[in-house]
Formats: sequence, structure tokens, C-alpha cells
Amino acid sequence: MKKKNLLALILCFALGLSGVSLNVTHAGNNNALKKAKLERVSIKSGLLKKKMKALVYLPKGYGDGRQFPVLYFIHGFGKNENYLTAVGLDRKATALIEADRINPLIIVAPQMDNSWGLNSATDYTYKVHNSEMFHYGMYEDYFLKEVVPYIDSKYNTINDRNGRYIGGSSMGGYIALYYGLRHSELFSKIGGHMPSVKIGSRFSWFVYPSEELRRERDLTVIADSKDLSNLSVYLDCGEGDSLAPSVNNFYLKLLINKAKASFDSSEGTHSSAYIKANTEKYLFFYAGK
Repeated sequence: MKKKNLLALILCFALGLSGVSLNVTHAGNNNALKKAKLERVSIKSGLLKKKMKALVYLPKGYGDGRQFPVLYFIHGFGKNENYLTAVGLDRKATALIEADRINPLIIVAPQMDNSWGLNSATDYTYKVHNSEMFHYGMYEDYFLKEVVPYIDSKYNTINDRNGRYIGGSSMGGYIALYYGLRHSELFSKIGGHMPSVKIGSRFSWFVYPSEELRRERDLTVIADSKDLSNLSVYLDCGEGDSLAPSVNNFYLKLLINKAKASFDSSEGTHSSAYIKANTEKYLFFYAGK
């Protein structure tokens, strides 16, 4: 008996020195983030045949065993994945989560280049037009078939449409609406923030290179052809934004087609400053309690 007791004491002492805990009930909580965190990830795209970047926001408490909803936030033309922090969406999310005003969520800002999110060419390439860079490739497939599965496999996500949202600004707003309306089986909430719902001459040659592709990519045509009754859509733009009339008209189009749509307009122009001033409203839409 004395030998057994001695062995038990030695075992407990050894476990204590090694840092091993005999109480595993709260092991998951020990891995939970004590504060929000940003991760930079690299996604090796087979479709684009290059490495693509993404910035991932993880909320305080991530890693405690729970699954979290995901917001994909798409940047505008000339921007990149760092737009997430440029407009302070990460900092606003942290403040609202800590104040218990929104539910914790993961935010993913993927690199989309100046692609308009389109499947525009089988092979990746780029072209300079009027001193601006445009990127061709299978960008829609890259996002839907590579980015989303990668995020769902790497992080503790709610892997269904009810826990997956998509939003973006300007070009990113177009992409969010284009993907969200066409793939409502993947997304339950769509945010178009000063979205380019009307494509002017600066970009129409790229987005609408033919009449057939115009019909396929025009958001108003898509809205008329889909069942939108299971979608929640938030649209907004600045009162001084030249896109304001077209965004308001698109909002009315969504209502006619029975989407759960809302439209907000406040002071501002088509700018990052406008987006930054309204991130709280966006987060209430995606994750409000």
C-alpha cells in the first residue's frame, strides 16, 4: 500500500511539473482568446494560380469551443484586404462585442484585386486601361470554391447560410450583392455599402463586355430572376454620393421582389470616410442582438 501511495504521489508531482492538468472540463476555455485578434492568412489558389491574402478578425472568446458566424467583407476598387482595418471595422466590432451590443463574429476580408469578383477569364491575367489595373480570372469561383471552404476548414465557423454573411463597399458592394443574390443557399445576409449597382463608363467596358454578359451580371436583372424571400439585405450610401438614386431604386426593386430589405442614407460622399462613419450600423445589421 505504501508503495502504491508513493507511486501516486510521484505521478501527481510529475504531472504538476509538466503542466498537465487532471481536470479537463475547462480545457477549451483555456484556449479562448483573451482579446480580439487579427490573423493574416495566405490562400494558395489553384484557380488563379497564385497566392491570395486574407485578413481575418477573431473576436474575444474565440477558441472556447463555440462556432461563430462569419462576415465576408469585400474591399472596393484600388483597395485590398487591409480595408478591414483602414475603416476600423475590427475596432468597432471589438467595442460593440465588449459592450454586449452585438454577438461575437468572425470577419474575413479577402484579397479580390480589381476583379469585380467576376469569372472573366479562364487564366489569370491583368490589363492596364486608362492608367488603371484590371484583373482577369476565375474570381467568383475562387471566392466560392476556395476562400469560403478554406475559412470553414481552418476556423470554428457556423458552416451554413444562417451563419454566413457577405458585405462590401463600392466595387465590394457590387460583389457582395452579385454573390449573395445568385447564391442565397450560401448567404443569409447581404450588405451593399455605397454599392456600385449602376456601372458607369469607367468600368462598364470591363463588367459588361457584351450584351449577354450585361444581362447575366446586371444586379437588377438578377433581382428579377431570383427568389429573394429568404434574404435580408441592407443598402446604404451617402447623401452626397452620385450613386444614391440608383441605390434607392435598387432598394425598391428588392422590396418588389419580396426581399427583407432596408435602405439608409446619411451625410457623406462616396468615400472611405463615409464607410468608417457607419461601421456601427453595419455590425448591428449583421450581428445585432
